[in-house]
Amino acid sequence: MFMHTKLAFLGFLSYFICLPAPASIGCPSVGMGIPIQVPPDISAVSLSNLRFAAWNSLDASFFIENRAAKEITYLTIVLEYRMKKGAYSLAVVYEAAPDTIQPSDYRIPAEYVQPLPRPILPGQKKRISGSSPYTPPECPGSVRLIMLDIHFGDNSSLRWESSGWWTAPLLSDYPEYLTIPDSRSWTSEQYFFLAMVNREGQLEQVVPIPSTSTLPSGTVTENLKKLSFFPYLGEGKPQVASIILILKFNRPGAEKGASKSISEVPTISKPAVFISLHPRDSQETDWDFDFGRGFGYKTTRIYREH
Repeated sequence: MFMHTKLAFLGFLSYFICLPAPASIGCPSVGMGIPIQVPPDISAVSLSNLRFAAWNSLDASFFIENRAAKEITYLTIVLEYRMKKGAYSLAVVYEAAPDTIQPSDYRIPAEYVQPLPRPILPGQKKRISGSSPYTPPECPGSVRLIMLDIHFGDNSSLRWESSGWWTAPLLSDYPEYLTIPDSRSWTSEQYFFLAMVNREGQLEQVVPIPSTSTLPSGTVTENLKKLSFFPYLGEGKPQVASIILILKFNRPGAEKGASKSISEVPTISKPAVFISLHPRDSQETDWDFDFGRGFGYKTTRIYREH
């Protein structure tokens, strides 16, 4: 069983090397925003005016209008982004919840949990903001609703989901810092790894993508295996998934002195996230760990930071 899984995983490598590449893209909001495709049989809410920006992550906001006759106390929405070349390749979870409700109370952890100071009253519009650490391979061209879970003030709820809806693995826990004793031998600008996240959210395998397969040692790979995730969900059930980890050591003056041993960026299209390591001291043994946006991505932790 393990051998079949390993062979299938390694087989993914050759598949990923022939698709659009994730990059540090910039996607500014334009015009009046992008419309959100919502099935016509959902009459309780309206979603509109989605604006997004992508730069080593995806940040977005949109309007939700409460068209029901009762107040909305909290909600979970999953939107699927379609790239301009036609593929839907990024699903993002958005929530609006009171501060008294923690992410661990939800079946579907969100990338960003936005406080909801007061219920959304009937007829009221509210802008919901959220983000995803995953970098789209290109600027999204359209978006559609694939899951909706609304809770009303009278304790009733409304849930709708499309067939085949999904969410990407989300970081849930990681070491405060990573110890890499041979970090000075890691001289490339970036290193690309393909990682398999199992149904329990653990990284079972982490292998370098062939374009960057010459690694100084296994220290970084072993450190990456310390990360824990909320697993990939397929129609609400944990599934095995693969993600791309794009790792960069951030050193003073690295832009001038880094060794560019990568001939080209691997062409891949699965969920890809940038991991930035920042030295804690001049010895460059211990490194602060930033997941997603370059300045830390901690909102998927179980606790809330104040």
